[in-house]
Amino acid sequence: MDAAYRSRWEKIFRENIKRRSRSASGRQDQGTASPMKKPTLRSGDELAAQVWYNTGVLIESVAGAVDVTLRGEPLTAQVLRLMCEQWFDVVNDGLSSAAQYEKESGDLKALIERTALAHYACPLELNHRYRLWTPAYLGLQIPPALLERVMDLFYEHVVGDVLVARRHPVDTLGVAVRLAEADLIMDAEVHPWRDGCGRVTTALLMWIAGVLEASPPLFAETYEGHIKTYGDFDAHKVYMQECLERGADTYAP
Repeated sequence: MDAAYRSRWEKIFRENIKRRSRSASGRQDQGTASPMKKPTLRSGDELAAQVWYNTGVLIESVAGAVDVTLRGEPLTAQVLRLMCEQWFDVVNDGLSSAAQYEKESGDLKALIERTALAHYACPLELNHRYRLWTPAYLGLQIPPALLERVMDLFYEHVVGDVLVARRHPVDTLGVAVRLAEADLIMDAEVHPWRDGCGRVTTALLMWIAGVLEASPPLFAETYEGHIKTYGDFDAHKVYMQECLERGADTYAP
């Protein structure tokens, strides 16, 4: 990224985290997804301060990933998976840990071993970064034991779309389609991460915008405004076009 674009991209990235993440304002949201979701290790001002710090580290990590891709380094589904998992670790540093879910993870592994699920022809090993419950509001009711396989397919799809768009540059609508799809699948349909899913998804969208050298999307001012069109791809696509246009007009040189 050149200096002017990078400066605008960073400012919009941080603003998007503030607008989309309830944790960024120090609000706990356990219980909204499932009673199984644990409280974060910090709350109030301490939570907000940790999210602010983590966001700075996250921005540097995603910017580095954009630059690596722009230099033409090989991009595969495995590379994207490692990137997203690294972003999850950054987002949750000092806020949550796999140890909080040790009992629930052990119980689920034992259940898998006792049932026919253990004989499925797809991976069933639990990823300690993924949720151990299935929120009722999700469009796709994917159980934790199948998240590994589903996310592998998701990474393959995103990488394929990004590589095609880099070989054959797309217009604003083409970028909006890719952003809307990634946003809906990761956050509204699958929601794989045990915590910080909105922040990891934001990182992915900012990475996509960066590698497609598009205007950084600026989200709606509130969390509620951002998720308003969840469940309707066409409406969310229009919303993402609006985000791109808003981003193009914000912090412009």
